[in-house]
Amino acid sequence: MNDVELGRSSGPAPTRRDFLVVLAARYAGIGFSFGISVLVAHGASQSVVGLFFWVIAISSFLAIPACFGLNSNVHGLLAIAETKDRVSGRRVALRGVAQSLMIGIAGVGVVLGICGLLPLPIEMLKGAQNQWLVLGVIAVYSSSLAITLVQAEVYRYSNQHLLAGLSAGVLNNCFFVGGIGVLVICRQTISTNVILITLAVSGIFAAVPAAAVLLRDGMKGKGWSSGISIIRMSAPATATNLCAYLVTQAQGIMGGVFLLSAQNAILGSASRLSMLVAMSATVVLQTPLAASVRAMAAESRDEAQKIMARAARNAVFVVAPFVLLIVLFGEDLLSVIFGSQYREGANTLRVLAIAALVNAAKGAPGQILLNSGHAHLQMRLTIAGALFALVIFALAGLTRAPIGLAYGVLAAVIFQAFIERRAVKERLGMDIGFTFGRAWSIKRS
Repeated sequence: MNDVELGRSSGPAPTRRDFLVVLAARYAGIGFSFGISVLVAHGASQSVVGLFFWVIAISSFLAIPACFGLNSNVHGLLAIAETKDRVSGRRVALRGVAQSLMIGIAGVGVVLGICGLLPLPIEMLKGAQNQWLVLGVIAVYSSSLAITLVQAEVYRYSNQHLLAGLSAGVLNNCFFVGGIGVLVICRQTISTNVILITLAVSGIFAAVPAAAVLLRDGMKGKGWSSGISIIRMSAPATATNLCAYLVTQAQGIMGGVFLLSAQNAILGSASRLSMLVAMSATVVLQTPLAASVRAMAAESRDEAQKIMARAARNAVFVVAPFVLLIVLFGEDLLSVIFGSQYREGANTLRVLAIAALVNAAKGAPGQILLNSGHAHLQMRLTIAGALFALVIFALAGLTRAPIGLAYGVLAAVIFQAFIERRAVKERLGMDIGFTFGRAWSIKRS
């Protein structure tokens, strides 16, 4: 069996062509995801749109414990396994990944089942006609996200960047875009049940091929020791990713708690548009992550710092034009893309776009800490950031206004950027964030 069949990472580090492939694939996924929001906004009432945005937000959050944070630390697990034995070590690691996914998905399903029996104080569930349908779709879609995100990182570790982009973005959304698009073109009314069922089917459509590949590569062997071992190892990454999500995206969850459906639709439209900015930065920052991990493993911190500082510079340069466009033409953008009824969310959009720019300038200090033996430190930092964010969001939610939650996001992002960059500088002697002086020196070098 050759290296391609084994998915080895023994090839060269990602090249400029790999970066462009990743960028194209991820932007295709972003386009599909954003297209979903636009289609739903034009084909459904604001109350339905508000519920849809909340289901997407809570599913994205629950996908993290469903995969035990493996979407961020599978690179490190595979690298450690391959240093012991390239063939059997990788297979043992992938078997553990597949097993931990099974356990995580089952756990999320149990938690959602319990939630269905409790009278939760959540505006979105109170207004839903069928609470069990909402919770069932959340279970299916969060499981789909967990599977496809982990498999995408396995592909990316093996330098199969096109497959990674397709798995993480395009397949998750293409069925939904097609189904809802047909209804919009035919001018059919899009009800809550239609959106939820189509979303669940779309998730299944994306998860089946990704799950088949994971099972083929990983489930060769007996026993569950690998999966349980990985769950224990991934506990810091799981807590870290959950808290990091709360810092940057909790407004989507909190909107369902504090806001009415129509208000949450306003917040959701602004969040989805600002997410284009944030995900652009994420693509740029994650692409060289495997190369920086290899540099850290080779004890070449200067090279790792150079790689990630360049990524932070590129992220800011990619994001800044979008932010300027939003600041100048926020009302027009929302009106043209989502409809005139969403125009009032322009100031919310501006605040979220500025938060995305701050997050891009931060770089990826959290990923560096996770992959350099400081996972517990990063876990403590993100827990501190999440606690700060929850307090801010609770206070902002009392305003019962979308812009209040947006200001909460900005405050939380600034706080997290400060403590993470300081930790990387103190522990590793590295400063990988964006500064104008470093951007110029990197460009000259």
